Amino acid sequence: MSDCILCGHELREHYEDGCHERGLRRERCTCSYIQQPPLPPSADAAAHRARSDWWDGQARVSWVMATAAKDHLDSWYPLMRFHRLARRAELDHRRYAESLMRPRRDRREQPAPEPVPEPLPEYLNVLVEPVEPEPSLAQRLASAT
Repeated sequence: MSDCILCGHELREHYEDGCHERGLRRERCTCSYIQQPPLPPSADAAAHRARSDWWDGQARVSWVMATAAKDHLDSWYPLMRFHRLARRAELDHRRYAESLMRPRRDRREQPAPEPVPEPLPEYLNVLVEPVEPEPSLAQRLASAT
């Protein structure tokens, strides 16, 4: 089983509201990360906003831990990778929640009419006579003979 990036404990100890591993003083670990189940397709905007807020909290924790571990690249890289993924998940859920809040256009609605261009003023309305194309070299040779 892989270890949690944030606290280093095994992921099987992460359930309900976070990590349940006991430390040296027999106190519970403060890590709140657990693998979130995917939201059902029928989830509303409030559920997606709540998930976005949760990912925001995880991204903030990973950022603080990464800045504290900037001299230890073995832990800094995984923390920053987790931070980037947490921010991406936060933004994805926030955008999806916003898309659920936008009013949907009724497909039966008629499309907007095409705008009718205004007529040009008289001083811009200049008639141009058609220009006859010049004959090609073959046509000039044929007419010369």
